[in-house]
Amino acid sequence: MDEPSDVTDADTNIKRADESDKEGEVRVEAPPTIPPRRSKRTSLNRKRKSEEEASESEKEFVIEQILAHGTNDDANHPTARLGQTVYRVRWYGYDATGDTWEPIQHLPRNQVVSYYKRKRLKLPSDLGDAQLG
Repeated sequence: MDEPSDVTDADTNIKRADESDKEGEVRVEAPPTIPPRRSKRTSLNRKRKSEEEASESEKEFVIEQILAHGTNDDANHPTARLGQTVYRVRWYGYDATGDTWEPIQHLPRNQVVSYYKRKRLKLPSDLGDAQLG
């Protein structure tokens, strides 16, 4: 053969040497490096997830009813001082397992007043600490 020939086998990425190389020598070329592609779906899922996390932290819970009151005897309660009056709150859209004990500072004043009227109890002295609403 007079002209050098390069034969490429597309399936195996093997390129044979031309006539001037040693006979039977085979050069193997590495396949080209392809950068990983990010699918739009992945980035959309991440965006959706971060939006859900943000909306969860900004989510406003609605009080369905104040069920009971008592004195906080849990030194580890995250928001109420030891000995402070706390209220058992049923949240709208949740069942009894979602009830929480909240200090008066977290509750709207009208909800606290409704609770005391329903129970026919004297209004608490710290009612002024409740949120307006």
